[in-house]
Amino acid sequence: MFLPLELFTQSIRSHALASCKSALQMQASLIEEIIDGSVSEAAAVFLTELAA
Repeated sequence: MFLPLELFTQSIRSHALASCKSALQMQASLIEEIIDGSVSEAAAVFLTELAA
């Protein structure tokens, strides 16, 4: 599961580098959790951070 392109581009437009970096960090964290095998936990964390 990747960060939807629309949210990613909105992030870039709204706060440029800081938001882009944050979006990439969230996506990287999710991918690491998926690789580690805790997919459901990763999805919950991702959705919580996305809603914030």
